[in-house]
Amino acid sequence: MSIKPPKIIEGSKVDLFFKEFDKETRGYPIMRHLRVTNYNEDTSVAFELVQSWQSDTIRLGAIIAFKKNAGNGTRALKWLCKLADKYEVKIVGHVERINKDGLNSEQLKKWYRKNGFKVKGRQIERNCLK
Repeated sequence: MSIKPPKIIEGSKVDLFFKEFDKETRGYPIMRHLRVTNYNEDTSVAFELVQSWQSDTIRLGAIIAFKKNAGNGTRALKWLCKLADKYEVKIVGHVERINKDGLNSEQLKKWYRKNGFKVKGRQIERNCLK
């Protein structure tokens, strides 16, 4: 038996966040659980986001820049944080290397800290900035 997260309440902060997020991103045909910023290989970034058990929180499962070391991941994360701030939504997740070409765990921790996240072990957290 799988446990499903609670339904998003229509009009809630998380609902409004996801509506705008979905409007600004596109589904990724190869991996349907990902949303991408666009289909340009030079600037595309994919996000894996889900609602958390907390009503004002989203869980960042992954952020993947298709072109490495071009600043696309950082730009996309800043955009995501700005959107979360707009709707007063907290972002949580964990540090996980996606593939051998990506940043390692220590580099990811440093990157998340640099971008305003608290890092404790493998857990990341960013409260909205009002």
